[in-house]
Amino acid sequence: MGSNLISNFIQFSIAKQEGRVYTFLNGLNDKLDKFCSDVLQTILFPTIKQAYTHVH
Repeated sequence: MGSNLISNFIQFSIAKQEGRVYTFLNGLNDKLDKFCSDVLQTILFPTIKQAYTHVH
C-alpha cells in the first residue's frame, strides 16, 4: 500500500471517531456541559470510550 493510502485511512478513522464523540456529547443533557467542555479540552482528542467514562 502506498503511504498516501495509509494516511487517508488513518485520517478517515480519526474523523469517524471524532464524529462519534461529538454525536455522543451533543446528545447529553445540558446540565453536563461542564463535563463536555472538559472532554473537548483534552490534549489528545478522546475516544468515544474515554468520553463516556469521563462523563459517566
